[in-house]
Amino acid sequence: MAPEWAPFVESARVAPCSDVRNRLFVIDDAHVFVDRAGSCPDASYRQELFGRTVDHVLCEKHDSIAGPMKKCSEPGYEALFETITTHLEEPDLGLGASHTVQELHP
Repeated sequence: MAPEWAPFVESARVAPCSDVRNRLFVIDDAHVFVDRAGSCPDASYRQELFGRTVDHVLCEKHDSIAGPMKKCSEPGYEALFETITTHLEEPDLGLGASHTVQELHP
């Protein structure tokens, strides 16, 4: 694992509400996608697309007391994020051969 991904792995290790799913993927060696789900009464799932640091959130989708929330702070990533979140069960997250997808294990 490249050292720049270590903060994401550590964050996943201590993530709340992640007893159902807690997955990390490096995409094109430039982005990290986080997919968490748990048996919490609120905030039971969270998906986030990051740049190269844990502070650079590009898009996020999660539930809250106000209902499902989805936003992209950088609109250029909306289509990528939509593809990924629609294809969570596919090994390549629906991105195809033109992208590299590597799963990291917390």
